[in-house]
Amino acid sequence: MVSAKRLNRVYMKFFLPILIISTVFSCAHSRAQDISRKKESTHIEELLAAARKYKSRNIDSAQQDIREALLLSQNNNLINLEIQSHGILGIILAETGGKNNFEEAIHHFTENLTLSRQIGDSIASLRFANNMSAVQSQLKNYPEALKHSIKAVELSEKLKEQKEFGLGMAYNNLANVFFDLNLTDSAISNYKKSKLYFKEIQSPNEYYIASTIGELLKENKSYDESYIYLKYAYDGLKDTGDDLIIGRISNFLGNLSLKMDNINKARKYFDEALKIGYEKKFRAVQASSLFGLAKIFYAEKNLDSTDVYINKAIEHINALELIEDKAEVLELKANILESKGKAKEALSYYYRSKNLNDSLAKLKNVPETTNILMQYQNKTNEEKVSTMQVILAKKNNWIIVIVLFLLFLGALSYFFIKKYRSRLNKSDKNKEVLEASLQSEKDNNAYINRKLVAATANLALKTDLLSQIHELLDQIKNQPIQNLTKEISETQTQIKIQKNMDTMWKEFFTHFEEVHPEFLKDLKSRYDITQHDLKICAFLKMNLSNKEICQLMNINPTTVRVNIHRIKKKLKIPKESSVVEFFSVN
Repeated sequence: MVSAKRLNRVYMKFFLPILIISTVFSCAHSRAQDISRKKESTHIEELLAAARKYKSRNIDSAQQDIREALLLSQNNNLINLEIQSHGILGIILAETGGKNNFEEAIHHFTENLTLSRQIGDSIASLRFANNMSAVQSQLKNYPEALKHSIKAVELSEKLKEQKEFGLGMAYNNLANVFFDLNLTDSAISNYKKSKLYFKEIQSPNEYYIASTIGELLKENKSYDESYIYLKYAYDGLKDTGDDLIIGRISNFLGNLSLKMDNINKARKYFDEALKIGYEKKFRAVQASSLFGLAKIFYAEKNLDSTDVYINKAIEHINALELIEDKAEVLELKANILESKGKAKEALSYYYRSKNLNDSLAKLKNVPETTNILMQYQNKTNEEKVSTMQVILAKKNNWIIVIVLFLLFLGALSYFFIKKYRSRLNKSDKNKEVLEASLQSEKDNNAYINRKLVAATANLALKTDLLSQIHELLDQIKNQPIQNLTKEISETQTQIKIQKNMDTMWKEFFTHFEEVHPEFLKDLKSRYDITQHDLKICAFLKMNLSNKEICQLMNINPTTVRVNIHRIKKKLKIPKESSVVEFFSVN
C-alpha cells in the first residue's frame, strides 16, 4: 500500500507536469500548423489573383506565380486551390502558344478535371470541354475544337446552377472556332448569344465580347453597328482598370471615327490610347495609336507630322513583329514618299507592302466553301419556316371564320357540331405534326451545318499539307538531305494523318447532294465525266471562282481553265455560254 502511495506521489510530482507540458506543446504545435496553413492558403490565393491578371502584365511573371501557387497547394494538400492552379496555368500556357505549351496545357486541364470530379464538382466536365476547345482551336485542329464546343453547349443546357455562365463560355468558344475558320457571320451570331448570357448574370465578360463583336463588324464594314458595340464595351470597361483593353478599344473607336469622317473624335480616341500606351508601357497600343494619328495628319495633308508619327509606328511594329499592321503602315509610308516626290523610295515601300499582303493572303487561305453552303442552307431553312408559318396562319384564320360563323348562326344540330369538333381536332393534330416536322428539320439542318464545317476544315488541312510538301521539295533541291530529317519526319506524320482524305471527299459530296439533290447523279448518267470533273462541277454549281477552286484542289489556274474547257466539250455547251450559266438553269 505504501509502495502504491509512493508511486502515486512520484507520478504527481514528475510525470503529470511532463504530461501537461506535452499536451500544451501538442496543442500549440497544432495551432501553429493551422495558422501556417491559413497563411499559406492566403498566400496562394494572392498568387492566383495576381496570375488571373496575366493579360495586363508580363505573362512569364504570371506563369511563375501560378507555378508557385500550384506547388504550395500540392505540398499543403489544399485541393480546391490546386484545382484552380491547374486551370489557370493551363489557360496561361495555351495563351502563350507553342506545341510544348499546348501539350502541357492539356495535361493541366486533365488534372483539373480529375481533381474536380473527386470533390463532386458538377461543372468540371463543362470547364474541361471549353478549355479543350480553346486549345484545339489554337492547334488548328478545328474538327476537334468544334466537337468540344458543341459538347460544352450541351453540358451547359443541363446545368441547374451557373447555366448562364456555362452557356456564355460555350458559345464564346464556339464563336472562336467559327472566327478561325473565317466564318464571320456565324462567329458574330454566336458571340451575340454569349454576350446575352453574360449580361443576364452581369458578368464583365459581356463587355469583352461586345468589343470582339465590334471589331468583327468593323471588318465587315458595318461601321455604325460596330461603333455601338465598341462604345458600349468602352463605357462598361472604363472603370475596371483593364487599361490594355481600354487602350485597344480606344484605337478601334479612333479608326471607326476616321472611317465615318469624324476626325476630331478620332483624334480624341487616339490621343487617349497613346496616353495609356505610354503610361502603362503597352507598345502594341502605342503602335496602333501612332499609326492612327499619322492617318489623321495625312488626311489633313500635314506630310511632315505624318512622317514623324509613321516612323515611330514602324519602329514599334518592327520591334513587336506585327506583320498585319506592318503591311498597311508600309503602304502609308509609300504614299507619303510619293507625295513628297520621292518615287523611287516610295516604290520600294509599295513592293514590301505588297509582298507582306501576299504572304498574309496565303496564311489566311481558309476555303469559303463552308460559308457559301451554310448561307445557302440557312436561306432554304428560312424559306421553309416562312411557308409553314403562312400555312398555319391560314389554318388558324379559317378556324376563326368557322367559329364566328357558328356563333352567328346560333344553334345547329348536335350532328354538325360534333362533325366540326372532329375536323378541328384533326386540324390541331396536323398542326402538331407540322411543328414536330419543322423542329426535326431544324435539328437536322444544324447537324448538317456542323458536318459541313468539319468536312471543309479537313479539306483546308489537306491544302496546307500539300503546300508543306511543296516547300520541303524546294528545300531538298538546294540542301543536303541529312539536314531535312526533322522536316521530312513531320511531313510523313502529316501524310499519315491525312490518309482518309478520300473519305472526306465522299463526306463532302454527301453534304453537297443534300443541298443539290440529283445534280451529280444526273451528270454521271448523261455524260462521260470523271470523278475529278465532278469535283470541279460541284464547285462551279456553287458559283465559286477559278481562284477559289485552285485553292481547294491545290492546282494552278491554267489547269482549272483547261479542265473547265474539257467539261464544256463533254457537256456540249455552246462557246458563247459559260458552265456556270449552264448549271444555273440545269
